[in-house]
Parts: sequence; C-alpha cells; structure tokens
Amino acid sequence: MRVLYMTTPGEDYLQDGLFYGLRKRLGADLVDWPRKDVMYTNCAKSSADLYGRGFTMWKLLPDIEIERPPDAASIHDAASGFDLLVFASIRRQRGEFVSWSRRRGLARFTDRPTAVFLDGEDKTRLLIPAMLRGKYYKRERTRGTAPLTRPISFAIPSEKLVLRVPRDKPRRFATHVQCDEAYRIPWIAENCESKYAFDTEAGYANDLRSSLFGLTMKKAGWDCMRHYEVAANGCVPCFWRLSQKPAVCAPFGLIDGVNCIDFTSAEELGERTLALEADPAAYGRLAQGALDWAREHTAEAVADRWLASLSS
Repeated sequence: MRVLYMTTPGEDYLQDGLFYGLRKRLGADLVDWPRKDVMYTNCAKSSADLYGRGFTMWKLLPDIEIERPPDAASIHDAASGFDLLVFASIRRQRGEFVSWSRRRGLARFTDRPTAVFLDGEDKTRLLIPAMLRGKYYKRERTRGTAPLTRPISFAIPSEKLVLRVPRDKPRRFATHVQCDEAYRIPWIAENCESKYAFDTEAGYANDLRSSLFGLTMKKAGWDCMRHYEVAANGCVPCFWRLSQKPAVCAPFGLIDGVNCIDFTSAEELGERTLALEADPAAYGRLAQGALDWAREHTAEAVADRWLASLSS
C-alpha cells in the first residue's frame, strides 16, 4: 500500500504518532507531504523549541530516501500513484480539503486514492463535509459523535518503553503533578511540581522509572501523552476522574485496579497508594499491567490496528 500523508507544520501528537507507526510498517511507501521535518533525526530545530521540549515523539526517524512529488503544483497529479490519501489534521486543512475535493472528486468513494481524515483536535466539533467524503477518525469523541466517526488515540514510539518494570523505585510519586486535588497529600505538596520539572527527556524518564506512581488527568482533552509516558516507564498511572471519561473516547483500555488507579479525591489516592506500597506483589501486578497497556498502544500497534480498520 502506498500512502500520501498530507501533513501540517508543527508538532501534533496524533498526526505524528500515527506517522511514526506507519513509517515503521510501510517504509518509503508512506510519503509525507510536505516533509514533516520534526519527525526526522536531522531536524535542525532545537528540541528545546518544540512542544513539550521535544520529549517522546520527535526527531526519531532516519531520513530515508522518499519519492515525494517535486512541488505543490504537482501534488494532485501525483496522487493517482497512491492507494490512500490521508489528511493528517483535517480541521487545520480545510483549504487543502476544498482544493482536493474540486480537483479529485473526493465525493466518489471509488476514486483513487481513497481519502481518510484524522481529527486530533481537543474540541469535539467535526468537519461535516469531510465526514461525507471518507473515513473520519476522531480523537475526542462523545456519545453523540461516536456513531459518525471512527476511534483513534495517541500512541507512543516503542523505543520509549522500558523492557521490564524497574525494581528500584525510591520515590512515591513522580515529580510532575498537575492535579490540584493531589496537592492535598503532604508528600506531593512537599516533593512535586506543577510546571515542567525537567530540561531533558532522560531526566523526565528516569524520574518516572524511579517512582511508584505517576499522576495524570484530562487536560484540554481526555487523551494525553502523559498517560502513555507514565505507563511506558513502568510507573503506575493514577488518573484523576477517569471514571468520567466517555467509553467511546481515548484513552482506551485503562482499567482501574488492572493497569491504573482511578481516583476522585486526595484521600482515596493516598489510601490506595499506601496500601499498594505495603503489598509489593499487588503493586508489581498493577505496574506490569500498566506496561502491558503501553505495549498495546505503541505507535506501531496503533498503526497496525488503524491499517486493519480501513477495510471495515
């Protein structure tokens, strides 16, 4: 399968996570247009200037030889050589969508290439015209929009996962905590920070690996790279108000007591984490469950499921 992956500038966890996974699976048959510079190891932009200081997702892929259309003027004509046309951030690509609709007749599902749309925005609104022209994958879904869209989630590159749950964990909670409710726990108030606490990704990852628990929560949207980073480092995610998340919305597969802790109050969080500290076997099962969950949500695994879903 040859895929023309229409990109947008800047960092985008959903767009870039799927791109990473597809490149691992399809190699040079995945063609990014325009070239997504931030995904490549030779990106000239400093990691410090990237979103989230460039942690986890960016500047990871080797710059292999890709047969891209030579210029923007030729992109429509070149499309006939592809099986799939992916608008990787449709809400930001309305102009391109209108142009393709006029030039390629995207309303006809039998046209080559077949059009697919990714919507990774925090807001739950949909771009209705695109929904009528191809498969529409939406990150932040509600019960109302679920029947109209297909599910998709963030993903984490497999190279970011630890091989096993670390044994040496001197910290109770990881340093970075944004949940205000959690600061009612004295240990967190005394040892954690609400803002970026690390200048390097290695420092951030080491902090998670040396901690029993990592706090996470809904931010602008329910799906957040923090969930995956905590679990990928063998740390147990403690998710504030996870039970309020719509079942149709990512993240998928987090289950209280199996691979995470769902809490609604500082008292509940304190009691449950102290009980697990006192029961190493129970903690080990929970931490292993979290790491297994992260393995199910690597960029490669998400790309595999996404490719399989195209035929349904």
